[in-house]
Amino acid sequence: MRLLADTRCRWLTLLVKTTRWWYLTPFVMQTLKFKTNINCGGCIKAVTPTLNREAGAGNWQVDTANPDKILTVSSDQLTADQVVRAVENAGFHIQAA
Repeated sequence: MRLLADTRCRWLTLLVKTTRWWYLTPFVMQTLKFKTNINCGGCIKAVTPTLNREAGAGNWQVDTANPDKILTVSSDQLTADQVVRAVENAGFHIQAA
């Protein structure tokens, strides 16, 4: 198997080889957005280990300049409930944006 990334569309393709043929299987990256109370660098530092473990480093960001402190998570596997549980377990408030 080979994993191909298409950065223009933000989706991944798995190239799978069967006995004689290769075929493509798309993995669609979903973008989840949440309102949080993660409002400073210290808060981001506190939640980083949890979000890196759950979503992967580079797959999430918090817009602290936005009044709603929007957390954006890109994933092909995580559900909104999993993100909510992870952030709440890190000690922060979170709700769907």
